[in-house]
Amino acid sequence: MMTKYAEIVPAIKYRERTEKGNWVGGPMYYITKGFDKNFKWLAVLFAVLGALCAFGIGNMTQINSIVGTAYNA
Repeated sequence: MMTKYAEIVPAIKYRERTEKGNWVGGPMYYITKGFDKNFKWLAVLFAVLGALCAFGIGNMTQINSIVGTAYNA
């Protein structure tokens, strides 16, 4: 619960509204705005690694299930 709290508080504090009125925020925003300007590379690294992990965690598991079902059929 403390980890979740530590992630949500800065995410809410540093979020922004887009021109359409939607909220945007998250780790990339609070790393860029909350830390020193020298840490922008950390926000970029977080975004890139998060995108790479999304393929292994979500898509690869689904593909494995589909291929396994098709193979057994």
